[in-house]
Amino acid sequence: MRNGIVAVAATLWLMVVSVSAALTESIIRDYKVKSGETFIINLASNKTTGYSWRFSKRPDKVTVRFIRTIYNRTASRIGAGGVEEWLFKAVKPGTTSINMEYVRPWEAENPAKIATFNVVVE
Repeated sequence: MRNGIVAVAATLWLMVVSVSAALTESIIRDYKVKSGETFIINLASNKTTGYSWRFSKRPDKVTVRFIRTIYNRTASRIGAGGVEEWLFKAVKPGTTSINMEYVRPWEAENPAKIATFNVVVE
């Protein structure tokens, strides 16, 4: 009986993990910029929910440099979402990826969204 309970529990856990992975939204975009230019990546966000964007893997600093991020609310009402504006500078010709995840800090292992921005600097 105990083995049957363990098997059912393991199966349910796998189903939950599969559902969590399936619910993660993926964003993939390509950017082409000239060396010396700055560029902005805008990401929809709602910090009132505890979620925010962060790097899962930073870009190659030789090619692209992160400058800053700011959060702009799109409405003044309580609980309204907004946009996170991520500013970068193209430093040197080459290619790199900016990998980000939309997470709550206390639930970091299951991002709600993941984003990959492939950057070509000319």
